[in-house]
Amino acid sequence: MRARVLLALDTSVGEIDPKAVIATRLGVSCETLRLVAKRFAETGGDIRATTSRKKRDLPPVPSPVTGEVEARLIALACSQPPAGHARWSLRLLENTSNSPRTSRTWTTPPSAGS
Repeated sequence: MRARVLLALDTSVGEIDPKAVIATRLGVSCETLRLVAKRFAETGGDIRATTSRKKRDLPPVPSPVTGEVEARLIALACSQPPAGHARWSLRLLENTSNSPRTSRTWTTPPSAGS
């Protein structure tokens, strides 16, 4: 996407379309055009630096699954499933383990307006 933005904003081929037209054609916002052009200028015209993502030092949120939790889950999954179950499912592992809850279920019901 960033490479297409740079190609569309390239003035060496002549007159370019208005930014609103370019944004619509590429399916991005005018702000995205501005940010890509700004990054291109900040990197001194380095296309590779402009089109590649910045590397993060750490993940944005630390993983709730530590090595100890992972080992417990593997041991549990390799054991016999509880009576009435043919095999372990992710939901059954989640409900049986004492690990931190990481599912996407509601902890409280959504409000009527949501």
